[in-house]
Amino acid sequence: MQKTPLPTVFLAVAIGMLAISTACAKGRAFRAPTPTEYDALAQALAIAQGPQARMQHVTISMRDSRYANVEWTYGDASAALVDLLVRRGDSWHILYGRTSTQKPDGACAFAPAAIVHEFSPSITCPPWVALHARRATLAESVALRKAFGSSPLVANVRRFAKLASFCVSRLDARWASAAAELPDTGAPVWFHLRADGNWRLVYEDIEGKGHIPRPSVVLSLAACGGYNAAKYNS
Repeated sequence: MQKTPLPTVFLAVAIGMLAISTACAKGRAFRAPTPTEYDALAQALAIAQGPQARMQHVTISMRDSRYANVEWTYGDASAALVDLLVRRGDSWHILYGRTSTQKPDGACAFAPAAIVHEFSPSITCPPWVALHARRATLAESVALRKAFGSSPLVANVRRFAKLASFCVSRLDARWASAAAELPDTGAPVWFHLRADGNWRLVYEDIEGKGHIPRPSVVLSLAACGGYNAAKYNS
């Protein structure tokens, strides 16, 4: 007896379900966007990154469809960028961005651990205390400002810099950061608490002098300090 071929629509659905099943089995449970989601994400990307931003690959979380991972480029540029977005109401908003070669663990401070792991299976987010520093007390802020003002690392720029966003790591309270604001730019700076109880500036990203703290410290201060850990922990 001759077999009746499967209808095209049924076959397409079956293939799609197989792809989803395979992805889930591998721990990569995201899906392709619907046309409506794709258009909304393209609009959000153009608003945030400019009209030359071109989406290359888009995936939607199957754990929570409010989250999307978008790989994109500027025009014809070959270097890929990656943004993690969340949908609030009818619009999408960027939570975290990086280049395709940078570590995605900085996203752990802005999205649920399960979502980050879904899009980046190699990443297991650390505990909350390793991602969210606290604001420095007034006394700590004064001490950090004094350490900055007396450090030879910033001898060329300290008279132009204004410090803000003082943070102390909950992972290790011997580490702190601040944002050095200059007339036309800004950059994070990091401090370490010495055994004598005084803070010392250990790295500034204005001229790139000193030694960057270990990756876990950089990550622990990033969300509070307002910088992107991926830039320093690649």
